[in-house]
Amino acid sequence: MYFKTSDELQATYTIHCEGYNDFSRTLNNNTLSGYTTNHEYLLVGAISGQINTITVTLTNKQGNPVDTLSWSYNAPSLQGGD
Repeated sequence: MYFKTSDELQATYTIHCEGYNDFSRTLNNNTLSGYTTNHEYLLVGAISGQINTITVTLTNKQGNPVDTLSWSYNAPSLQGGD
């Protein structure tokens, strides 16, 4: 995912899938502070063959959430084995 913000923000995400523990991470933006206006990330942790709900939260330097986006992703099954 790629986007820009007018303020320096930090991005975190959670993947929720029924029957599995939630997977949450703070996204690495290659800055020392952890905050940036240029956001380019690769999201990992989706469960294949399942519907995953992905929630991305943007937080300001005061620790307050300023925006949240959620969507569903039907991850394709793997071609190989488990």
